Amino acid sequence: MSEVQQYQPPAGPVQIAPKSPVAAVFMSMLIPGLGSMTSGESSVGVVILVCWLMSCVLTLALIGIVLIPVVWVWGMVHAHGAARRWNYKHGIIS
Repeated sequence: MSEVQQYQPPAGPVQIAPKSPVAAVFMSMLIPGLGSMTSGESSVGVVILVCWLMSCVLTLALIGIVLIPVVWVWGMVHAHGAARRWNYKHGIIS
């Protein structure tokens, strides 16, 4: 018969790397919503990306010309806040 292995916690303290708000903003500058996704708020990041893609399609109706920069800036602002919230939640001052 095989023995059941008992759970052993990791030896030593577990270190958590902080999320960089600047990197999150840069990622969202390249692809709207990506910074929010990598900062732990995936659902909001997906909504931002979908809104941006819909705005690109709506440029055919001219309203997308206004919506694209609005959604793009929203994505960058949210990414910065999401990274700071993630850090605060994990006890990291950023």
